[in-house]
Amino acid sequence: MAILELVDGKRDMLWSMTARRVARSAILGTKWLSESARDAMYRVFQFRGPDAVNQFDEEVERQKKLLLREDRRLKRERETIEERTVKQIEERVNQRASLTMSRHNKRAMKEYIARMREQESEDSKPTQEEMDAELNKIKAATTVRQRPVSEA
Repeated sequence: MAILELVDGKRDMLWSMTARRVARSAILGTKWLSESARDAMYRVFQFRGPDAVNQFDEEVERQKKLLLREDRRLKRERETIEERTVKQIEERVNQRASLTMSRHNKRAMKEYIARMREQESEDSKPTQEEMDAELNKIKAATTVRQRPVSEA
C-alpha cells in the first residue's frame, strides 16, 4: 500500500481498503459482500458527492489491477522458489550467515568454518552416479571378448 494513500487521512484509507475488498470479491466471483464491507461502503458514500459511485468504481478497477499484478508476482516468486535445489538454498543460507555473523563471535565463527570445511569435503566426494558411471567405463574397457573354444 502506498504511503500517499495514508496522507489524506482515515477516510481515503477506508475508501481504498473498501474498494480493495470489493475488487477481491469480484476477482473471486462471489455474489455477495460481507456485512462489514457493506457497512464500510455506507460510511464511505455517506458524505461524498453525487459522483462518488463512479469514483468508487474507478478505484475498484484500479485495485483489481493491483491485486492481479500482485498475484502474478507472487506466482513467479513461488515458481522460482520451487525451482531452487537444496544445494542452492544451503549456499544462500551460508552466504547470508557469513555476511551477518559478527567477527567477534568466535563460537559462531568456528561453527561456520567447520560447516564450510565439511561441505567442501562432501563436494569433493564423487556422487553415487559418478562412481557407477566410472565403474561401467572400467568394466567396458577391461571386458575381453571370450572366444568360443572349438573342439579339435
